[in-house]
Amino acid sequence: MNHYRFSHKMTIQINPAFSRILARNELDSFEKIMHIELGSKMREVPGRLTVRLDLGEGETFYLKRHTYPNADAKKGGPREWKNILSLSAAGILCPEPVATGSGNMRGKPCSFLITRAVPGMPLDAYLRSRYAKPIAPHRLVEKRTLIRELAAFARRFHVTGFHHKDFYLGHMYVPPQDGPDKRFYLIDLQRVDRARFFRRRWIVKDLAAMNYSATTDFATTCDRLRFLLGYLGTPRLTPSSKRLIRAILRKTERIRKHDLNLQKRNLPR
Repeated sequence: MNHYRFSHKMTIQINPAFSRILARNELDSFEKIMHIELGSKMREVPGRLTVRLDLGEGETFYLKRHTYPNADAKKGGPREWKNILSLSAAGILCPEPVATGSGNMRGKPCSFLITRAVPGMPLDAYLRSRYAKPIAPHRLVEKRTLIRELAAFARRFHVTGFHHKDFYLGHMYVPPQDGPDKRFYLIDLQRVDRARFFRRRWIVKDLAAMNYSATTDFATTCDRLRFLLGYLGTPRLTPSSKRLIRAILRKTERIRKHDLNLQKRNLPR
């Protein structure tokens, strides 16, 4: 799948399926990708910039650049590339990897990742657009089916041994189809990991992130309970599941307080 190029301690890997469109847009070298002024800025924080690239032929991509002072500047792009490949092999839908690279520029570590845009819209926006209160009666069955499918998706993700660390609904995408089965794409995969120890801690963190991002304008207490029972594969609460709920609620509250502090400091989550 990969083409490797080396130049001045810089490496670049390109998915051959996209080599032509990258070359045509002058995105076929490490230096060009790290310097080119192209696309629409989507998110910028110290040491990380994400831009949307519309490169013609109806193709949209996302370029994420990691630079100093980001502590993960040199490994961020290749790590997310590796995570995408591992998750895809496990049957989890992810953005298609296009190119990645790492190296040093002007004596500072840096890296990048380009991925193909996934179809559809963020799950939180989708849920809000279809199931905002008061929900139309004909949407109830549809909503409960989606909750069941989302629970199965989250369970499958964790059963494979992965945890996300930013498992918010905004990092799950729903393709634009109204069929009986919903498929979910997972994005923003730089921090995905597999833990041999303390797995419950990371599972609680993931489920708390989902719970926090399921805002009350479209998610009810019954929705949350229905999701958790589906995730656990049990028809009723048990002492163990009640302990899990308490742990999720405690972590949700910590996330909420942390988010409020970031908002006060005007920093991104």
